[in-house]
Amino acid sequence: FLLSDGKPIKIALSLDWLDRGIPILPDVMKMDPAALRRKSAQEIKTLRDRFESALMDGIRRFQSPVDEVILFMAHLNRRFNRKMLEFLFLGDLPPKQRSSRSRALLNELKSLPFVKYTSDDYFVLHDEMNRLVQSYVWDISEDQDRTRRKRLSARICEYYEQELNSLPTWENSTEQERVTRRSYEVEALYYRLYADFRSGFWHFERLFETLTAD
Repeated sequence: FLLSDGKPIKIALSLDWLDRGIPILPDVMKMDPAALRRKSAQEIKTLRDRFESALMDGIRRFQSPVDEVILFMAHLNRRFNRKMLEFLFLGDLPPKQRSSRSRALLNELKSLPFVKYTSDDYFVLHDEMNRLVQSYVWDISEDQDRTRRKRLSARICEYYEQELNSLPTWENSTEQERVTRRSYEVEALYYRLYADFRSGFWHFERLFETLTAD
């Protein structure tokens, strides 16, 4: 509780990792709680930072395809759904196998305490988990220069283009379809800017002109 700063997601994640046999700071876990409470504020902060890092080390030890999905979800945090999952990870599989595999991945994701699952059309990481993955996995070990995340941003823009092209024209759209179109356009713009600011800004100007003309 002290190391987690009382945050439920960290407590749940640490218990989940221990249940899966993933060790978390064994030297600290052996310490007497009273001894921990006697430590200075700076010492506690250092231990909390180590604790957060150890929690994220569990992601790398997860030894499951879902660990890569968690990384992608942390970066693609505007929206994530089953169609995105299949587009990014299972696009080479035949439709029936793709559906079966995505269902298995979804079932695994739903079992994790840090995934907010509403439906197959919307599931995201809890905000605190998103911060931890960005800070301790992406920034420190996986993508220090952000090159990989830029490539991922460009890739997901292809998904958005695919979805936008499947929608009816503006004139033939329902109100909900128009809302969906605008949501996709704005989300895609965020990733375009991340992938390549100059190209993304060009898309921003085009979208701005479209929005102000409506």
